[in-house]
Amino acid sequence: MNKPKINFLLLWKRFSGTLDAREKQTLDHWLEADEQNQELMDKLETFQKKPVKISDDQRDLAWQRLKSTLDVTPVRPLYPEKSGILRILYRAAAVFLLAATAALLWNYYTRTPVQTAEVTLLPGRAKATLVIAGGQSIALGDSAVNLSPRGVDAAASGTALTYFHHAAAAVEQINTLIIPRGGEFQLTLADGTRVWLNAESTIRYPTQFIGDVRRVELTGEAYFEVAKNKERPFEVVTPAQTIAVLGTSFNVSAYPDEAQVRTTLVEGKVAVSLPSGKSLQITPGIQSVLDVASGELSLHEVDTEIYTSWKDGLFIFEDEPLANILAKMGRWYDVQIHYASSRQKISRFTAHVDKYQSAAEVLKLMQATGAVAFEVNEKTITVK
Repeated sequence: MNKPKINFLLLWKRFSGTLDAREKQTLDHWLEADEQNQELMDKLETFQKKPVKISDDQRDLAWQRLKSTLDVTPVRPLYPEKSGILRILYRAAAVFLLAATAALLWNYYTRTPVQTAEVTLLPGRAKATLVIAGGQSIALGDSAVNLSPRGVDAAASGTALTYFHHAAAAVEQINTLIIPRGGEFQLTLADGTRVWLNAESTIRYPTQFIGDVRRVELTGEAYFEVAKNKERPFEVVTPAQTIAVLGTSFNVSAYPDEAQVRTTLVEGKVAVSLPSGKSLQITPGIQSVLDVASGELSLHEVDTEIYTSWKDGLFIFEDEPLANILAKMGRWYDVQIHYASSRQKISRFTAHVDKYQSAAEVLKLMQATGAVAFEVNEKTITVK
């Protein structure tokens, strides 16, 4: 009789602690069916605690030994009606388990350890600095702040800043909200537009919108849910482009140290304009990519959840270069990144992680593939 096989998604969910009752029963049945299955599980647990780095040839050879144990049919969602995040989870599971199980089998024969991340790097949290008209700075985060004595008509909780609308406002005052490395914050503008700001980002905006255009300035990354007003379009100005909208939801990533500016539209319609006069309209599910050096503006169909999940507490990477992943982690965990070799920057990973867990857990997940190793020293991550 053929031995029962197990979909490696269940193994991945076992180690991420996300098995439901039915999946646990399936996995338990597989473990009881053959002692070699339990032995594989024991090795996976050992490997998770002490991964090793192996070559591509070694991993391929180990995988050939492993294929008869696992169900490696194309990974499909169990529940097709679920969101795109679920589809990404399945692909992430496939990449991780293929690499990790192969690497652990090779480790069983070679036992070559590498240094794992021992230092706990705490995730970012809600914190910001509000600069009001006149230049006074107010620290936000941790707890509510009474802004009335400072002349600011807004409410500040520990995680969000909300402005009140006044139709009779005659003078436009500009405020600036600065999010440091290791921070995030939410902002509701006077017109009701909601903004989620990512780490190392700055937004400049009026406390009350006066005139025909609602205009804000952004550097860094933010997700906008723009309040609809057909008579007064909303504009987001970055150093390299301007985004014009009427009422919509979109993400903008415009960090000054990155070579590209990405605008990802979730719903509605926006127009991206360049100083050269070139303009492109974007529809939902489309991302505009501006190459800052050349000025070239292109459109691409994307899964928008990959680019907006950060505001919901997730990091989703799909076939993403390591340099991009660690740049985002550096901002969120407020750490510096160093590479022993520039070749390591182009290694690609697919992963789905909770951004509120420690950086060490995220690094261990990538290190478990055997394709990369990390050394952590205080606030510095070195890629070996």
